[in-house]
Amino acid sequence: MKKFGFITIGNQAYFHTIYYSIENINSLYPDVSIYIYDCGFTPAQRQKFREQKNVTLVPWEDRFFDISMHFRSLREKLSLVYNIRRLKDFLPYIKNLLRIVNDQSYALFLKREMRFANKPLCILDCIKRYEENVVFLDGDAVVAQKFDELLRDSFDVGVTLREQGEISINKNSCSVLNSGVLFFLGGRERNTSFLGYWIDFMKKTHERYIEQSALTRLLENVGKDVFTNYNEVLVRLSQGEIRVKILPCRVYNHYRARRYGVTKENKIVHFKSLNYRKEVFYDFLRELGMSIPEAVNAVRKEDL
Repeated sequence: MKKFGFITIGNQAYFHTIYYSIENINSLYPDVSIYIYDCGFTPAQRQKFREQKNVTLVPWEDRFFDISMHFRSLREKLSLVYNIRRLKDFLPYIKNLLRIVNDQSYALFLKREMRFANKPLCILDCIKRYEENVVFLDGDAVVAQKFDELLRDSFDVGVTLREQGEISINKNSCSVLNSGVLFFLGGRERNTSFLGYWIDFMKKTHERYIEQSALTRLLENVGKDVFTNYNEVLVRLSQGEIRVKILPCRVYNHYRARRYGVTKENKIVHFKSLNYRKEVFYDFLRELGMSIPEAVNAVRKEDL
């Protein structure tokens, strides 16, 4: 099987899901290194991470990424930036119409997108400095079961595809891949080549959720039917061919636990939609029948 490490990114809001995931990883893969890119944990949280085995905490300040968004109409901008979709959504702005022009919402929107754009930068940094093969997890994604079948496979990069009924390829509503879980298993040279290509694609992708929209667009270049099935495709770069495997979200990036629960099929569970919050997360784990290790139970009671 391929040697690899785990990488995740987070701040203090994601401490509890990351801590829980570390416990699971150390149980399932006890010899695997875990790299946590620190974008704003508290001193107490950092100390708890350092007490865990196999963990390397990497300080990270968001890199500036020159982002601009193209909107097809004012209506689309109001919808995406200000969340104004109906007349009643507009009413809070009536008292001060200049707020639409001067509001900081657009700046905050771009700042959020810039943070998304730092994802491939962190992964690239990790591959160059620490580990040639990595499995990336969003801060709210946790490993529930082993995925050794992927480590025995021959692909270079693994991405997860949403269910067919949820897929939209349209501009600014691109919902095809979920980049909360990614597999870079092609070795340092292939991994860095693909990440560089992805980063370059972000520079010309003027859509929200920029990092996963750019990832979708670069694979879309391979062929329009690339997302119709779970298969392997070739991305041809100047440095050579990259084998990209399209994997099912329901197995390797299960973000519908609230609707469908968790079964043995779901190997990585993604606690999206604020389910990562401390006040929700542990109750949700119990609802799902997922065990809570003793070390996690001890930490959850602390003011962290």
